[in-house]
Amino acid sequence: MKARRLLLVCLCVAGCKTVPTPPTQGLIEFTRHYDSLKDADARAERKAESQRYASNPDDETRWRLAYAMSRPEASLQQLAKSRVILAEIPAQSDVAPLRDLLDREIQLLIELQKSKAQALELQAQLDALKDIEAEMAEHRQNLDDGNR
Repeated sequence: MKARRLLLVCLCVAGCKTVPTPPTQGLIEFTRHYDSLKDADARAERKAESQRYASNPDDETRWRLAYAMSRPEASLQQLAKSRVILAEIPAQSDVAPLRDLLDREIQLLIELQKSKAQALELQAQLDALKDIEAEMAEHRQNLDDGNR
């Protein structure tokens, strides 16, 4: 988690070529706070962010909610919804650089989840092939023993 925060800050500074503006600095501090929470507290914070977004959907609340929804163990549906929420932030917003970084991170998380699912599927197929191979070897052994 600490590495992700550091990467987020480094990418922001490198990508923007400027010092983060006050709104983005507040969002960076939010990531530090959110990443330090335990599971139950993170769920409560995510719920609070959802309520803030429902009552005041400005760029910062959109970004905070998208960030909270995209944290570890997020489902593909949650990740997709996070991207939809981020897409509401206009390009001219002060939050746009962090929006772009978070959107890319979410894209990578989606790709990672899909890759993991594909790896599990391939492993299941490999296991099935190994079972067939073992059955064939056993059948071949039985035929050889019967021919003797």
